[in-house]
Amino acid sequence: MLEIVEDGTVRATRFTLGSEPTDPELYEFLRRHGVALLERATSSPPVPSGGREAKRVNPKRAAKLAARAAAGVSRRSTASADTRHRHR
Repeated sequence: MLEIVEDGTVRATRFTLGSEPTDPELYEFLRRHGVALLERATSSPPVPSGGREAKRVNPKRAAKLAARAAAGVSRRSTASADTRHRHR
């Protein structure tokens, strides 16, 4: 992902490399294709940056939320879970 931030706007482009490249592979890629990536990012439409970075989610929490979403399980409060167990 290449982002150009200036004057409250962001221009960006993305290139998928496949498996994670080594440092020498990444250097070689940028040496060969870096100018084209910059041109693509520069020609992309500017989007307001919003002034704030998105809040980072803890990776373990993100994995837990993704697993819940995949299973279709909604989050229940502890109080409702306690009530459910008492009435059995």
